[in-house]
Amino acid sequence: MIDRNNNLIMKLLLSLPILFGILSNTAIVNFNTVGLPLFILIFPLVFMITGIEKIFISKMEMISLVLIFFLFLCVSLGHVVSVNSNGNTSELTQFFARISFLLSFYIMLHYYRYLKVVHKENLFIGSVKVYLLMAIFYGLYQMVAQRLGYPLFLDWVANNKSFSVGAIGGWLGSDMLRVRSFWSEPSMSAFPVAFITYLIIRTTSASKIIFLLPIISIYAFLTFSRTVITAFGCVILLSLLVFLLRKIIRSVRIKNTICKFILLTIVFFGFIWPYFVVNFFDDLSSIGRSSSVIVGMRIWIDNFLVGSGYNSFSEVQFQYLAGLKYYHEESIVHNSFVSILQQAGVLGFLAIFYPLLKLIKDSKSNFYIISPIILPIILIFTTGGGLDYFSYYWTLTPALIVFDDFKSKIIT
Repeated sequence: MIDRNNNLIMKLLLSLPILFGILSNTAIVNFNTVGLPLFILIFPLVFMITGIEKIFISKMEMISLVLIFFLFLCVSLGHVVSVNSNGNTSELTQFFARISFLLSFYIMLHYYRYLKVVHKENLFIGSVKVYLLMAIFYGLYQMVAQRLGYPLFLDWVANNKSFSVGAIGGWLGSDMLRVRSFWSEPSMSAFPVAFITYLIIRTTSASKIIFLLPIISIYAFLTFSRTVITAFGCVILLSLLVFLLRKIIRSVRIKNTICKFILLTIVFFGFIWPYFVVNFFDDLSSIGRSSSVIVGMRIWIDNFLVGSGYNSFSEVQFQYLAGLKYYHEESIVHNSFVSILQQAGVLGFLAIFYPLLKLIKDSKSNFYIISPIILPIILIFTTGGGLDYFSYYWTLTPALIVFDDFKSKIIT
């Protein structure tokens, strides 16, 4: 175990697992069209820091991890065997990727509890603020640099060939410049923007909030991503709601009930909105994305327990287009809940979303307090595909379970 002290090098070392998790689109090395992600280094680094004498994971959490592995084997074994027999290893790659994400959640849960034990909770908060604000400011520079021809000196960070890079085009025009910062596409900023907005509101003085939130709002707007802008606005509105609930309602139970009702409403409309959009909207981009959700649900119904296989949507989508007035070929389902159901069925869904369910469960009587970040996460899941495939989600959300700053009734 590394000695505890306050020098700058030690603080940097302790923050590296957090940085590696945030850089979701960074590869250590690329192989053809697949990259070995940077966050893999979290595993040896965390245990180098904490040692292995004491693991801060409860017996029940270890049992849940074993059950998740078992569910994944049930889901993936048949898919892996059938696909690999045809010489395609993508299913096996996806299987190991999903397992590594789930493991990273438990590793970071252990790491954050270690930081709490050694009284380094502020190191997490400070590190996330620094790294995510660096991403925001670089993204703003990115927009200026694209227009004026300045060097994009940190674009190389999004070098993982497992992700396609895109910063031009979108629903407002094919030649529109957009910011993406350290990630491969503008929409991938949704979770980082929501998290840093919540963190600043939750742990920063009023004067800094007044200074930083407008800057983040400009960044969110310049992504020209509906998901990013909606996630940012959702954090702001829900934070105001929690503030009002504290002022006008004394009963914690009622406050929790109101926020849980909003959660259920978001999930419900996440499954219903595609049918509304395809029938009443004229925007072809929205109709195409919504149609992907409808098609994904049709595929899942036919493959209820174990899904149709990872990355199978692009291959099987055309078998389920009956009755759709417009359809644009999509590589993913634009609803993460439906996407996982389509790929891995009910069993895979339970395994992949267990950490999110644990987060909601462990908030206990303080659910309304962390709802300004939980509900935007749910919203991002329901309006976009693939959040579960980014390490920043798996490595930052455990902090919401561990650290008291997120659960206390008083904003620090």
